[in-house]
Amino acid sequence: METNTDKTDIEGFLRELAELSAKYQIVVSACGCCYSPYLWKLDGKHEYATDSTIVAKDLIYDVSQKLYSVTNLKPGEGLYGD
Repeated sequence: METNTDKTDIEGFLRELAELSAKYQIVVSACGCCYSPYLWKLDGKHEYATDSTIVAKDLIYDVSQKLYSVTNLKPGEGLYGD
């Protein structure tokens, strides 16, 4: 099935995603290696994700249920479980 996502759809999605990030102080990010994408909490000290700010990994969208899921991290666990 071919999809047709135009620039307006992408811009609208990104604008609403930015609003959600501002509301919850949680950002979707990725590094291109294992466990991407992940969620990190904005803390006012860091301009990028660190092990102390990453709160969940393995962000997955279930198309049939129309829901996202993540693997939650324990405080201090770090992205790679260390």
